[in-house]
Amino acid sequence: MRLEGESLRLEGESLRLEGESLRLEGESLRLEGESLRLEGESLCLEGESLRLEGESLRLEGESLRLDGESLRLEGESLRLEGEYLHLEGESLRLEGEYLHLEGESLRLEGESLRLEGESLRLEGESLRLEGESLRLEGEFLRLEGESLRLEGESLRLEGESLRLCLEEEP
Repeated sequence: MRLEGESLRLEGESLRLEGESLRLEGESLRLEGESLRLEGESLCLEGESLRLEGESLRLEGESLRLDGESLRLEGESLRLEGEYLHLEGESLRLEGEYLHLEGESLRLEGESLRLEGESLRLEGESLRLEGESLRLEGEFLRLEGESLRLEGESLRLEGESLRLCLEEEP
């Protein structure tokens, strides 16, 4: 499935898009719904301004790529899953009460990178977060991976419970 346009806006109480290959492109791309679910073997969202909003927001795919100059995802429950998960934007902001990102290879990059939630969990065999300004905030913050890399000119990790887990070589 491929949707493209200069300005692309999809709204609904429950919004679900599925396909083997799912690609949404637009200069301005906005998806809103109480329940928002995107699924595909290959899932690609691209736009200069990319915004996804919903009480429950779930993106799944073997390969999941979100790309935008301004990239914002918000929801009470926010879950991103993919074998290869790549989020890139000059300004990248993810917020939700429950924020869970999972993938074999998980890469987030942006000039300004901010993730916040009451419960924030990032899991991946290879986990890489890069940004000039990098901020992770949560009451419960967990980063887990075989290879873990946090990089930034300004780096801030904040939480009541903070856990970084690296698997040891056998």
